[in-house]
Amino acid sequence: MDNQSVKELRTELGWSQSDLADFLGVKQPTVNRFEQGQEIPEPSKRLLYLLKAQCQVPLAA
Repeated sequence: MDNQSVKELRTELGWSQSDLADFLGVKQPTVNRFEQGQEIPEPSKRLLYLLKAQCQVPLAA
């Protein structure tokens, strides 16, 4: 999942950065850094893929 897809998934769900941060178990500034291009750690990446699959949001891999 690329960084743009993180923001697309979050907005498609109607979640704030804080909502997504709570889901991932990280702080809101971390989600902001993900969306701005910082490398997404593997555990967070797996949770994002699971969330995307569960919600069936059509985004680029």
